Amino acid sequence: MPYLKKNAAANLRTQICALYNANGDWRNLANVPQVPKRTAYRWVNNQEQPEKQRGGKRRAKITDEHRQFMERSLEENPKITLKGLSEKIREDFALNVSNECVRQHLNGLMFTLKIARREPENANNIQTKTSSSTYVENLLDLQAQNVPIIYMDETNFNLFISRTQGRSKKGTRCTTVSAGCRGSNIHLIGCIGNMGLIHSELRRGSFKKPEANEFVRQCLRRAQGLYQTGVALVIDNAPCHSAIEEVFAENEFEHHTLLRLSPYSPMFNPIEQAWSALKAGVKTDMAVQLNNILAGADRDHLTQTEYRMQKLENTVHNNMDKITVANCAMFMAHIQRFIPSALNMQDINF
Repeated sequence: MPYLKKNAAANLRTQICALYNANGDWRNLANVPQVPKRTAYRWVNNQEQPEKQRGGKRRAKITDEHRQFMERSLEENPKITLKGLSEKIREDFALNVSNECVRQHLNGLMFTLKIARREPENANNIQTKTSSSTYVENLLDLQAQNVPIIYMDETNFNLFISRTQGRSKKGTRCTTVSAGCRGSNIHLIGCIGNMGLIHSELRRGSFKKPEANEFVRQCLRRAQGLYQTGVALVIDNAPCHSAIEEVFAENEFEHHTLLRLSPYSPMFNPIEQAWSALKAGVKTDMAVQLNNILAGADRDHLTQTEYRMQKLENTVHNNMDKITVANCAMFMAHIQRFIPSALNMQDINF
C-alpha cells in the first residue's frame, strides 16, 4: 500500500480535523487507502495536543555565551590549545567539556588551525605608521613625476636551503638527508625595476658599507643606461646601507634620488617577492641535486667546502632567470594594495 507523503498527510489531517470540528462527514474524507481508520481517529482525538518534536537538535552544553567566550579567548591569544580553552571554560563557567567538543564548536565558528605569523611588537605603533605614511607620500610623488623607481635588497643562501614539505607512505615519516653543516653564506644583492633585474652580485660572506656603496654606483650606472634619465633608488635601513647617502652626494649621481623604506615595511619592497621566486627555484633544484653534492663523486682536487660552495653558487646562477621582466612588473604592482592602509594609518598585516 503506498504511503502519503509528509506534506500530503499534514494537509489531509488538517482537512479531517476541520470537518470534525464543523460536524461534517469527516469519516468519508478519512476513508482513503493510505490512511488507516485508527490513524484518522487519533488525529481527531489528539488535535488539541501539540505534536511531539521528532529529531532536531538535542540540548547542548555549549551555548552562545560559551561560543562568544571562545572567540574572545582566541582573539586575545590565537595560540591557545584546545586543552587550554576547555580549562578556561571549566574555570569561568564550571562546565566540563572535552577537547573534541571545543574543536567541533570552533569549526562551526570557522576557526581553523594554521601556521602562526609573527608580528613585531612595534610594527603597527604610531611611529611606524607615521613613517609608512610619509614614505608612501614620497613614493606617490615620485610616481606622479614619472621618475623610474628601482628597489634594492640582499638575501642569503647556504646548504640548509631546502623544501620543507615532502611525501611518504601513510604512517611513515618523510625523511631526507641534509648537510652536516650549512657552510658559509652566499650573499646575493640585487636591484629590480619595471624593466626586470637591473643589477645583481653574488659573493661569499656579507656586504659591508664600502661594498654596498660600490654596488649602488654600479646599479645607478646600469639604470641610467636603461632608463636614460635619473631614477629613484628605494632601500631599507640595513647597517650596510647607512652610508649610501655619500654616493648620491657625488657629482656623477646627484641627479638620482634616494628613498629609504620605513621600518617594518617589507610589503613595500617588491624585490622580496623576487627573492621568493628565486629561492623556490633553488630549493627545487637542491632537492634533486643535494644527494649528489653530498656524495661529491666529481669533486676531483677541490676541498669539500669549496666544491659544495661552487655547486650552490651555480644553482643560484642557474635560477636567476626566475626574476623576469613580467614578474618584476607584477611584484611592483602588488605593493599598490598596501598604499591606502598606510595613508590612512591603519594596521598592516604581516
